[in-house]
Amino acid sequence: MPERLKNFYNYLSADNILCNTCGLNEQQIILSLMNLAAKESNALDISDAIAEVEKREALFSTVIAPGLAVPHARITTIDKPLVAMACCPTGIIWHGQQVKILVLLLTPVSEPNLHLQLMAALAKDFAAEDAINQVANFSNPADVIEYFRSKEVVMVDYLTAKEVMRENV
Repeated sequence: MPERLKNFYNYLSADNILCNTCGLNEQQIILSLMNLAAKESNALDISDAIAEVEKREALFSTVIAPGLAVPHARITTIDKPLVAMACCPTGIIWHGQQVKILVLLLTPVSEPNLHLQLMAALAKDFAAEDAINQVANFSNPADVIEYFRSKEVVMVDYLTAKEVMRENV
């Protein structure tokens, strides 16, 4: 099992962040994000990965908060998480909903807990009231990374009900 990093942003490289993607449609954005992810792993088959993401999207929307979509899939051929992000301050349409940030998350099938840990950490990173707008408005990928570093949201080793449920509900 690969060594686990403790923060979500450690899996996100500045080279895998697209700022100001407002002119792109759904297909262009997902292909652009997949191409970035593929640079991190020769084992990623882009066509298969897009099909897996679309299969997941058909089951339920990957819009997890107003303005934030996390198209994701567990992939058999990769051995580490692959993460890429697209930001658009004015929003783009993702499967019928307007979002300002898309985070592509691909994880190995062999690590289901890591998939959940990354989803939970991502949700915490964007939990602040204006986080989505702040990140969407950055024009430089380095600023996006610095934003996450400043938050220091540490991933939990094992998820409990508290990590996946809202507090005060």
